[in-house]
Amino acid sequence: MKHTACFFSVAHVTVTWHAISIACCLDGSELTRLTHADGTHQVTVSPGGRYYIDTWSDIQRPTRVALFQGNNGALVRRLDTNPVYAAEAWELGQYALVQIPTADGCMLDGNVLYPPDFDPQQRYPVWVQVYGGPHAPRIRNAFISRERDQLLANWGLIVFCVDPRSASSKGAISTWTAYRRLGVVECADLVTALEWLTTHPWVDGERLGMQGHSYGGFLTAYMMTHTRLLRGCLQSIKQPVV
Repeated sequence: MKHTACFFSVAHVTVTWHAISIACCLDGSELTRLTHADGTHQVTVSPGGRYYIDTWSDIQRPTRVALFQGNNGALVRRLDTNPVYAAEAWELGQYALVQIPTADGCMLDGNVLYPPDFDPQQRYPVWVQVYGGPHAPRIRNAFISRERDQLLANWGLIVFCVDPRSASSKGAISTWTAYRRLGVVECADLVTALEWLTTHPWVDGERLGMQGHSYGGFLTAYMMTHTRLLRGCLQSIKQPVV
């Protein structure tokens, strides 16, 4: 007897979440990728499994909704294309997903927000946004609407966000690197990411700042006291990290 289930997985691209259908007695021997558009997907399956509603976005485009057939993922009807015409009235910077290799072979995921009038011939200060808590990734191929980051970009800053390996949601092996040594590996990964960023000619390596809240506040303080890369920081800690 065959049963079918649906689960969500990071498929092909580490920051892109897709819905995967499992058939054949739930033993995982037959996997079918239901969602194909780039981005992060949330799927609601009908009780009988005949249809599913997919809600997804990517880093450049806001949420869209469509109805698909459950057996093969064929499009049935677009429910909401969500054009967001109001965004055309604003000068918004563009996000880009990046990957940063570490010396030991790990790949760090990040994103860069460029000023609206970005000129690669100029050099820009960088403001780093960090959280970095274990198994708590911030980087996703999903639409970002952080007004504060856009404000900073409009002021002429590049806004940079990166997940250290322990925050990457890539499994227990990466998450447990923080066990009983909070801040150590995360700091090394953040240093690697910032050194990678400053290799670009449009980055002013003498003007790097960092901001974090809660665990991100702890990491910001750790970076300020264990490196010489930062020229300013803004931190807030909700409760002590022990």
